[in-house]
Amino acid sequence: AGGGTTLVATADPDSTVYGFRGADPQAVREFSRRFAQADGAPAPQVVLDVCHRLPGALLDAGQRVASRLGGSGVWRSPACDAATQGGQQPLEVRVLASGSDEWAHVAATLRRRHLLAGVPWHDMAVVLRSAGDLAVARRSLARHGVPVAQRNDEVALWQQAPVRALLDLLSLSCDDEPRPPETVLDLLLGPLGGLDPARWAQLRRSLLVAEQQRGGTRPPEQVVFEAVVHGTALPVSDTAVGPLGDTVRKGRAAAAEGSVEQALWVLWDSVDVAQRWRATALAGQGDSTAADRDLDAVVALFDAAAAFTDRMPGAGAGAFLDHVRAQQVPGDSWSTDVPTLDAVTVLTAHASKGREWNTVAVCRVHDDLWPDLRRRDSLLGVDDLVALVDTGRLPTSSEQLSALLAGERRLFHLAVTRARAHLLVTATDDGETRPSRFVDELDPQVVEERGVERAADVL
Repeated sequence: AGGGTTLVATADPDSTVYGFRGADPQAVREFSRRFAQADGAPAPQVVLDVCHRLPGALLDAGQRVASRLGGSGVWRSPACDAATQGGQQPLEVRVLASGSDEWAHVAATLRRRHLLAGVPWHDMAVVLRSAGDLAVARRSLARHGVPVAQRNDEVALWQQAPVRALLDLLSLSCDDEPRPPETVLDLLLGPLGGLDPARWAQLRRSLLVAEQQRGGTRPPEQVVFEAVVHGTALPVSDTAVGPLGDTVRKGRAAAAEGSVEQALWVLWDSVDVAQRWRATALAGQGDSTAADRDLDAVVALFDAAAAFTDRMPGAGAGAFLDHVRAQQVPGDSWSTDVPTLDAVTVLTAHASKGREWNTVAVCRVHDDLWPDLRRRDSLLGVDDLVALVDTGRLPTSSEQLSALLAGERRLFHLAVTRARAHLLVTATDDGETRPSRFVDELDPQVVEERGVERAADVL
């Protein structure tokens, strides 16, 4: 903004996440100084201190977490405490004896909210710290009779099956990429390979016999790997292994001569599934939705490759693979369609930003998962660069640890402030897994007064 234009910015430093993309709560606090008025005076700041989402009990719990962040102050809540529908208090914190007890209790709570309080399934959500827990959560909830939904933009791009297969193909086309033999088998049995498990079992037996006859000891997976990657002759012909080897060789030539985007296109064109998937998507039959989703994922991958090539034109395929596989949340270009199915949303805490539901369950708040204090460098190492410019030195190990803990606490604060009426926070204590320190911050009496429960004790 310039030329006398008025600039207005809104932000909440206590819920500033996406640090690996450069988000920094300190930028919020320093905004008035950095964007001073024309006369040099700090820009005026208006603190919005009335919370219109959370009932009083949830507001108090959220502020117990936020108070450790040194943020923007204390929120006030209007008269919105009529949230005990279905005979439940707004805040429920439970420590269960096992993971199965935890999911049983979460499912029972969601069913009660639906049946007794009349809350639609789509107005409830289950929030998790790690994207790796999403699949387990969905299976567990579905097993207990809870319908679950998934937005496409809640899954990182590299986790989509066709994208993962194309990335594996690209890695096989890179001479400096480590490639375990299982990569080739996954490709053959995956969406791009065309080899079904029964045919693989038959091929495996044939390869074992052929290897024994020549006096060798290589496992069949290694034989197939060498045939695909190194072009060695396969003792037994197969209609899937040969074409995959041809695809890898084409991809290797394209990766050596052109951009990552060009190499991906050569690989995609060589596997020759686009027209088949397109026909399936347009047919409107049972597999149409999956085919449509797979095509969207491939388009998103090409968008990511084009953006990467524009930003880093000299970078090779290996750098692109590292870039995409390090992605923890979806890219900005990923599809934002929302399912119309009346079902509970299961998503990560990052993906919950900017959204709200009547009922939210924040699950698996374990000491080894949340906070996650492993070092995660931000985009281009911007955190270290900013610290070096501001202070003339790089942050110490203790300062880095404190910053990581604060970021994890902001993410937890974000998660527990998504509910309009009812919040359930769960953890397990089975001797190996312990509740996170964040559970105590949210409800200091949960362990001392209630102890560890089994699902049968609280259902």
